Amino acid sequence: MQKNQKEEMSDEQVRSSIVQSMAEAEFPPAVIYAFHKTGIYICDENEARLSDEQKTAWNAAINDYRRSIRGYVQ
Repeated sequence: MQKNQKEEMSDEQVRSSIVQSMAEAEFPPAVIYAFHKTGIYICDENEARLSDEQKTAWNAAINDYRRSIRGYVQ
């Protein structure tokens, strides 16, 4: 490999790197979970461009996270 050539990352490595950055930036845990599970991030800037299927998957992941911690939240 040449000195200036970067090693390619797999999709999972890229997603893991983004999840780590989100955690460091103190994103809400439900958002981090939903991104990790779906690969989708919804915000004001991109929501209109996402399909109904993508929005449904995102919302399902958020709800999965909330259900998973329901007994632990006080």
